[in-house]
Amino acid sequence: MASTPVPNLLYGYDRLNAFTAAQQTQLISIGTEMVASNDPPGLLYPFLAVQFKGDDDKMWAATNQCLGGSVSSVKVAEHLNRELERCTSGDVRPVSSAAFSIAMNGSEARLYISSKHNELDYYMAYVRGFLLQNPEHFIEFRKHVRNIIDWGEGRRLKEIQDSLDSPLDESRERVDVDGTVAWAEQEG
Repeated sequence: MASTPVPNLLYGYDRLNAFTAAQQTQLISIGTEMVASNDPPGLLYPFLAVQFKGDDDKMWAATNQCLGGSVSSVKVAEHLNRELERCTSGDVRPVSSAAFSIAMNGSEARLYISSKHNELDYYMAYVRGFLLQNPEHFIEFRKHVRNIIDWGEGRRLKEIQDSLDSPLDESRERVDVDGTVAWAEQEG
């Protein structure tokens, strides 16, 4: 039986720390497709996968594994976007489904970005390579990684949180028998 490669390091969100109780309820109603892995348990909506290899000649394998990991991450975010499309509120905006990945060994790191352009086509673009023994490259690599993590912890997380709030707000609205709109407050 073939195993599915799992990235050595995966950045995403912890359900309990990143989302309010109401947002967690919304996540449960969406299903389990947003769960990136069971290790660590409950890691949601990954945005950065890192694959380490020891040998220089295995970088192609690390790159292929990055492709698989980042496409899976894009699919997870796209599932949320499909759920948001079902919401009738005009204020709901899709979340960024872009995902980053890094293939690296002891001397080199390669940064990639993956995205989906239509129903069938996923793209992985090479962003930049870094020679880790070169101090300038190492500093630039660190800056790129830090910027990706800041984006994931900041703007992207806010997009996901806001998108989870929109369907909840919409679900509070109900139409009475005579056709008038009334608000039903939910506990939460």
